[in-house]
Amino acid sequence: MQIMTLIAALPGAVAQGLIWGIMAIGVYLTFRILDIVGLETAYNIVCMDPAAKDPETTPGKIAKRLKEKIDAGKKGVCTGEGFYKYTK
Repeated sequence: MQIMTLIAALPGAVAQGLIWGIMAIGVYLTFRILDIVGLETAYNIVCMDPAAKDPETTPGKIAKRLKEKIDAGKKGVCTGEGFYKYTK
């Protein structure tokens, strides 16, 4: 009877696995696109939000992280490294 329980649970497990896989691809593509656009561009867009001036807000935290990467020379594809490393 235990094998039947396992088989009955399989469609739900497969569906959950697909959802997690799609979410992981979405996160990967989001940061890849930011690298292509350039972290300076993303930083300038985030800083247009007045809330970015407050380091306790989400836009403020995002601006801080982007600025740290930019200051470290990690500006995206154009410099060979952003959120990911690129070889030429």
